[in-house]
Amino acid sequence: MRHHVIGTFLGLALTTGAASAAEILVDATGVASPYTTIQQAMAAADPGDSILVLPGDYPAFQFEVGVAVHGMGSAPGDVHIARVDYHVSEPTIDYDTALTNVHVGDATVMGLLAITGNELPPGVFVLDGVVIDGGVFLEGGPEGFALLMNNSVVDAAAGQGFLGAAVTVGRK
Repeated sequence: MRHHVIGTFLGLALTTGAASAAEILVDATGVASPYTTIQQAMAAADPGDSILVLPGDYPAFQFEVGVAVHGMGSAPGDVHIARVDYHVSEPTIDYDTALTNVHVGDATVMGLLAITGNELPPGVFVLDGVVIDGGVFLEGGPEGFALLMNNSVVDAAAGQGFLGAAVTVGRK
């Protein structure tokens, strides 16, 4: 009986929180959605929303609110993003974000840092199933932040990254 009550309470709490989150579909071709770039979807998103990205090639985007960006392909290479910037324009408390099942980076000079951000507010940035061509530079503000990487690969060529380091993660 006790497990049933706890399970019911947990299920109610998760359902209540999930009810307000939206899913925003992005399709580079414009066929399945009016949003053809991740940045367009980001502008329409509220904290806690999920941006679902159909297979295709996408230009760089910037995380502006705490959302999850999910590649909807069968492999990370199905959703290719030129670059991801994580400079917060409207910082929020517990700025939790996720990037999953995508391939990030390109051969341009800006691609030397495929994922970049500084003075990040407190929160967690999850990379799960992400292939990164180029460097990663993330630096937290005075309160710090957490980067969690799972099933992800950073494949930086010589000289890519911040001052030649493939991955730089720290706190000011």
